[in-house]
Amino acid sequence: MDAWQWTLAAAVALSVGAIVCVMMLRRPGTSNPASLAPDDGATLTEKSGTPKALTPEHGIGAAPSPPSADGQRRADELTDDEAEGIAAPWATTDFANDGRRIVLEDVRVLVCADPIRSEAELVGPLGRAQLEGRPLVVVTPEIDDQACRMLIMNHRTGTAAALCVLADDPDLTRIAERVGITEHSTVTDRQADYCPAEHWGEADLWVSDKRHTWIG
Repeated sequence: MDAWQWTLAAAVALSVGAIVCVMMLRRPGTSNPASLAPDDGATLTEKSGTPKALTPEHGIGAAPSPPSADGQRRADELTDDEAEGIAAPWATTDFANDGRRIVLEDVRVLVCADPIRSEAELVGPLGRAQLEGRPLVVVTPEIDDQACRMLIMNHRTGTAAALCVLADDPDLTRIAERVGITEHSTVTDRQADYCPAEHWGEADLWVSDKRHTWIG
């Protein structure tokens, strides 16, 4: 083959290689660093800086484990009488594990006399619930967004089933009486990780939705 033919063949090969490379870079699903756009779903922060609720589309675990068949049956019976419901809704629908409600069995309950202002207040109660292998229900007049996120993350990832219910007096006291609590937890107690037996209650069955709570 003459020299000019070798030169022509090399030029054609280089051209074909360049075309293939460009096509691969533009192929759907192929990363091209020069064209990557910001991924709005990569963070849990709104543009305003306010935390979003942890929901399934953010990848915080799958839906929580559903209740047992017996738990669902008993929850249906318990919630048939709306008059028995206490005006204490869940803090967010992200806790749902049974359609539009949450059903928890054999729960530990902590009733707080004042708002929960930080995640640190929940470390001790969550740790205790984990050790016992029981769901944790926290009842409080108000909860900080970050503290609520902590409960949701533990709940949705299966680390520890958890729920936050919002209630003021007299409903707060009514719940405490129903679960056998004789002394409400305070922010000072929680910050010091002080949770004596008087602060803890329990229930065989707990059902909450966006309006009410039922205790069985």
